[in-house]
Amino acid sequence: MRLAKFFLRIIVNFFWRITGGIVYALIWLGIGLVLAVTIVGFPLALKCFRIAYFAFKPFGHEVVVTLADSLVLNIVWGITVGVFLSILSIFWLLTLIMSIVGIPLIYQWYKVMKVSIFPFGAYIM
Repeated sequence: MRLAKFFLRIIVNFFWRITGGIVYALIWLGIGLVLAVTIVGFPLALKCFRIAYFAFKPFGHEVVVTLADSLVLNIVWGITVGVFLSILSIFWLLTLIMSIVGIPLIYQWYKVMKVSIFPFGAYIM
């Protein structure tokens, strides 16, 4: 049973990468690299690198979003970069709804969209 779950996770992560997951992970990696250049942004860059890993392999992970941790930072992020990333997620959601293969990936895009709006209160398990 464990072996079957392992191979299933590999297959769905492969489909995830084909349907935009690798682009999304590279966007988060780029944001993290830009933030890592500054001393002030370095702690935020570490969070972006974790989210990039999650965006690369979302199956098998759960997301818990709490807004109380960094409310001001999440509001600023949501107004600036979060809107762009959410629009990208909604685009992929609507595209995947039209195909039978994409239906299992819709929930993963929803999880990634939650992280892109409020990344600094999100815990990835």
